[in-house]
Amino acid sequence: MFGNFWVSAGLAGIWLIRIVCLKDRSILIWAIVTSLVFGCWFVFQRDQRRLQTLPEMSNTTVKLQVQPDDVLVGPDSVQLKGRLPTGQQVTGQYYAAEGERPAPQWQIKRASTLTVAGDVMQFEPATNVNEFDYGAYQRQNGVLNRVKIAQLLAVTPATGGHVWQRWLNACHTLRARLIIETKKLPPLLALYVQGLFLGYRADNFYDNLAAVTDLGLIHLFSISGFHVVWLTAVMAFVLKRLRCSQAAVNVIILLSLPSYFVLAGAAPSLLRAILVSMLALGASLMHWKVTPLTLWGLSLMLALLWYPALLMQLGGQLSYALAFALIFVEGRSTLMKQCY
Repeated sequence: MFGNFWVSAGLAGIWLIRIVCLKDRSILIWAIVTSLVFGCWFVFQRDQRRLQTLPEMSNTTVKLQVQPDDVLVGPDSVQLKGRLPTGQQVTGQYYAAEGERPAPQWQIKRASTLTVAGDVMQFEPATNVNEFDYGAYQRQNGVLNRVKIAQLLAVTPATGGHVWQRWLNACHTLRARLIIETKKLPPLLALYVQGLFLGYRADNFYDNLAAVTDLGLIHLFSISGFHVVWLTAVMAFVLKRLRCSQAAVNVIILLSLPSYFVLAGAAPSLLRAILVSMLALGASLMHWKVTPLTLWGLSLMLALLWYPALLMQLGGQLSYALAFALIFVEGRSTLMKQCY
């Protein structure tokens, strides 16, 4: 479900041999317990996703709970991601008739429930050797079905809900507004701000920033979490100027980071930076001394609990690999640092 079994088994075997070679019984026991817990969790998640996959249905009416920043309205089509009332995540595609444009009702400005008519379908498997398996990729992200939309029947603004849902709706609404407002910036600056701080890629992103994407600068900043460090440093500077105590500064930043995670598009590559920052702030508030490697390990475990397929995504792999490499070369020779 979450990658190649034999590759995973091989890496787990190497890791286990390394643990045994340490000859430390307490570490070995903790490693076995942690492996069992995560193994059971992954199996549970795999079975849940299989059970939640819907059978294919034609000419049916579906209600989709959609956030405003998850709806992309194009000249002749609409792409969206939403949830069914039962909780399953789905993607939706609507194509307007030839010569027509999507109706204005598609451009929602707040969390809404869309009532649509169409076909509920499963993702088609890859048909060729080494072909990108889009269905497997979507299932790793928790998206189990797609809806081929024939008609938009009604749009109802979302109301009520628990505190968590209201907070989530507010973050997505703010992100949608920020994306619209940043489009008023100069073209290149808008692409930088949207791509780095909001996790949004405009249709012309790779065309206008070809040189930057060749160098991988935007991706390097995103993977390294540099923009998270920069934002927390700016917040700390402003709050200290307002004469807030260090504890108050840490609490405010700690409570703000989950909101920024949603505002930045909740990308897997961003999860590590957010979790490490939150763990470091929490340790500081509790006056605990925690090493960078411990923070790295704890953030990885929490991230896997939240997003089991994290290490099957290139962004997650590069994010944790880069962070580990920086920790590993700390204090070593300049030559080794340059090699890494």
